Amino acid sequence: MYDAQKFTILIVDDIPQNIQVAATALRSDGFNVSFATSGEEALERVQSIKPDVILLDVMMPGMDGYEVCEKLKANPATNNIPIIFLTALNEIDAAVKGFELGAVDFVNKPFNNAELLARVNTHCKVGYLQRIVNEKNQILEDINASLEMHVANRTQELEASLHQEKRFNQMTMGLIGLISHEFRTPMTIIQNGVELMHYADTLPAEEANSQRDKIGTQITDSITIMTNHLESISDMLRTHTTLIHEQPVEMMINAYIHDTVTQFNKRFMPKQNVELSLPQSEIVGFIMPDNLSMAITQLLKNAIKYSPDFSTVTVRMMAEQNLMRISVEDEGKGITPEDERSMYEWFHRGMNETQMGSTRGLGLGLALVRMCVDTMQGSIQHEQRPTGGTRFTISVPIPQLEVSGDYTQLAAQLGVQI
Repeated sequence: MYDAQKFTILIVDDIPQNIQVAATALRSDGFNVSFATSGEEALERVQSIKPDVILLDVMMPGMDGYEVCEKLKANPATNNIPIIFLTALNEIDAAVKGFELGAVDFVNKPFNNAELLARVNTHCKVGYLQRIVNEKNQILEDINASLEMHVANRTQELEASLHQEKRFNQMTMGLIGLISHEFRTPMTIIQNGVELMHYADTLPAEEANSQRDKIGTQITDSITIMTNHLESISDMLRTHTTLIHEQPVEMMINAYIHDTVTQFNKRFMPKQNVELSLPQSEIVGFIMPDNLSMAITQLLKNAIKYSPDFSTVTVRMMAEQNLMRISVEDEGKGITPEDERSMYEWFHRGMNETQMGSTRGLGLGLALVRMCVDTMQGSIQHEQRPTGGTRFTISVPIPQLEVSGDYTQLAAQLGVQI
């Protein structure tokens, strides 16, 4: 609401009596008043008091009102201050020149108090309303910028989601053919094993027991292969669902990674020694827990698969400037140049896999890691360790969701919903 008490008027006149008359009238109407008796003093006073309106006498010794006006209008910090020239009745040409220099009005001397107050109030109100308009325009610009950023981010997310969906559909088609091929061999072994069990009944007892043990081992291995395949497929399907639905949540990240590695050891009971290195201070941030857990688990499974028994697999976590890096290092044979070219693609299986004596998988592990990392808007790199083995590192942002500004209340002033 407009209130004269909130406005300061600077009177510039070399005649003290004129200043006194104008100041008395302005103070009676509630204005704050300051004054200067020369052009030089006026320019200094403007910098310190930042007046809302300047009453400027035209004819002054030394620097006259025109020169003062020119300097004020040439300064970006003062060029918006309304200037009302004080002129004598016969100085019409002076008023016209003042308008040309940027003045907004003039008042004749000697002053008519009612006229002086009317003109000063008018320009204070105009300035007041202009500031409100500018503030609201700034609010609208901020809201518009925020909405544009939101739309851009959302568009990017949708494009990424469509890209992921396309890749997933392509992978699904390939998976159908792969399942048919990969399940056929263990199913055939199981089927033949059942028939051989019946044949073993016709053999002498010792030979029959040996045959049954051999067949049992083959059936068990085949079931293990199919179980691992089904788990990989389940992980892949669950991850795809996560890509669509999971949202970041605030968590104690060190503790979550510790739990993930602990659960991995309990579930898979690897023969390798899995070590975990975490920062001493707890990192709290917003992450996608399912995606992060899946990425770490798949990297660990990959490391175990390509590592000799009783070797060490190390998980390290580091955080800096809202970025988290998690590395998984193994002591295996490393990656062949042929594998490096396509190891993040669906169904790629490393050449060293069977050499380590591990059960051959479907080639989904590193592709799942990449899918999770992409969902978390992160990245993945790998490198051969100088001492042997491979180090995979995923880098994931862990924002604190800092808000640059709360536009809700400001928008409400404009009747805008965001």
